[in-house]
Amino acid sequence: MNESKKVFWATKVKEYEDSHLSIKDFCQNAQVNRNTFVSWRLRLKKNTSNFQKISTIPPREEIIVIRYPHGVSIEIKQGLSIDFFKSLIFLR
Repeated sequence: MNESKKVFWATKVKEYEDSHLSIKDFCQNAQVNRNTFVSWRLRLKKNTSNFQKISTIPPREEIIVIRYPHGVSIEIKQGLSIDFFKSLIFLR
């Protein structure tokens, strides 16, 4: 196995596993051929004894958006205090 290809596809497989997307959606987003991805995923799974640890890209920041019917939106970033979040929801 070409080492650079192995590292590339091992990275893609890890990104897929972390994404919680379907294979089809992941491959479309990552702009990789679905059949090639599946082939490498199976090949790497068979070679787990030779699998090398790779570094991963930190997850992107999660944002939750709440849209009210009258057009107001609230964007909530990861790490927001639950008390502050409650104050946004239960406006008095």
